[in-house]
Amino acid sequence: MKSFTGYLYEKEDYFTGSQFGNEDGDTWNVEDVIQHAKSDPDYFHKAFPVKSIENQLSYWKNSKAQRTRMKKSDTSFPILIIKHKDGTKSVSDGLNRLKKTISIEKSDTIPAYEIPEQDIEHLKIKRKS
Repeated sequence: MKSFTGYLYEKEDYFTGSQFGNEDGDTWNVEDVIQHAKSDPDYFHKAFPVKSIENQLSYWKNSKAQRTRMKKSDTSFPILIIKHKDGTKSVSDGLNRLKKTISIEKSDTIPAYEIPEQDIEHLKIKRKS
């Protein structure tokens, strides 16, 4: 299973400059992937079940700064979920929103873009040689 790790450089929920990557060293810009996800309404889920991705909270860091960011996060903005070829899912952007949805709002659903990994291959950031 490939794991994706979010590198969130966002100011509150604004993701400009944020990237995520996999264990193979491939990286993507969050903005590019979300823009692509918006191009196909099938990627958007108004009420994505958090039960299927709550395991991703193992990547959430429980620090004072992280708790502050989580509490300020806007859970109306969709999280970004990558569906891997083996069927597993990774949250590539939105762990703070997911944490707030589950821990504070006690909701069973969250807005999300779920996009198959193969649908974003063309958006990989080229590695410098």
